[in-house]
Amino acid sequence: MPGSPFKLGYMVGAIPYNFPGDILANARFGHEFLQSLQMLGHRWSPPRQDVEIVPARQPRLITPSDFSGAAWYFEQKLHVDAIFIPVTRGIVPTLQATTTTPLIVPTSYAAVTAEMRQQYPSARNIIGMTMSQPPVMQLLDWLKLTIPALSHVAVLYHPSYSSDYVNQAMKNAGQILHVQLSWYKIDGSPNTQGSIKAAFDQIEEDNRANAIAVLADAVIAHYYGDIANLAKQRWLPSVATNPAYCAENPMLFTQDEHASSAGGLFALGPDEAMAFSRAATYVDKLMLGATPQDLPQEDDVWWQLSVNTTTADALAITFPRALQQRVSLSYPEAGEYEQPSRRSDSIAPAPAAVGSN
Repeated sequence: MPGSPFKLGYMVGAIPYNFPGDILANARFGHEFLQSLQMLGHRWSPPRQDVEIVPARQPRLITPSDFSGAAWYFEQKLHVDAIFIPVTRGIVPTLQATTTTPLIVPTSYAAVTAEMRQQYPSARNIIGMTMSQPPVMQLLDWLKLTIPALSHVAVLYHPSYSSDYVNQAMKNAGQILHVQLSWYKIDGSPNTQGSIKAAFDQIEEDNRANAIAVLADAVIAHYYGDIANLAKQRWLPSVATNPAYCAENPMLFTQDEHASSAGGLFALGPDEAMAFSRAATYVDKLMLGATPQDLPQEDDVWWQLSVNTTTADALAITFPRALQQRVSLSYPEAGEYEQPSRRSDSIAPAPAAVGSN
């Protein structure tokens, strides 16, 4: 009816928080999304509410059926005006359960989204920002600069719709940079922690790797602390494709209040805070009458390089000048829940050329 708020289904579990303020402020850059909505003149709470943000019915979204069930309910029962998908593992189940609802995805790989459009008619409804390629070439190049004797890297990954694409990019980078790779799959719930421990036991038994690379995934993100700590215990430098991997405050990147602190050596990945902030502009445009067909995905995600100086000191590692000059986020934080020190906002939309110095 006229004057009704724009109804946005937000793909996050309805765990016991005051929704949306508390949960979005602690879940995957939700505070940037809300802040941007407010700057655009929108309100998500009375008395001037014009955006109603609705969580999923389930306490938590973990399995594909959780996501597809939430998507079906959003579209068929609540008749939401759009669905916000903050984690990439929720994209395919949502595509399978919806037909016409606009789908806001803060970040995704352009090639993977194009493949989805070939398989799912509802993928034409995806809007948001894309990345042209994973930053694995630069990640591996900087790892070689940091550890001159690097010859073999153990790669940890969790199978997902985009993992084949990212894994292939990593394989190509290894071939170009003459670094051997060994692959260790991390299982999802309910035995993720056990799978991580088993992977490290196998890495130790194989006795080949002199570094760890973690390919970012929403499932693995809950266990960054376990991975980083196991790597440090084995005197193995570890890097990742998510800047949050270097954070020592787990609440910066996961809703799980029981998550252990991380502290990886360094990480290079998308500036998700900026992407979530930009996602609010899509809500604004949809409210003004635009359709997904009017809003093509933008290839404009910037990268952030994060480092953890405490971990570097513990491993007796000195960051090379080429890496120091590109740092966006430096951990540890000044306080338990403060933001890390920032030396620059973000680095270039695409990683620098291999072998830069």
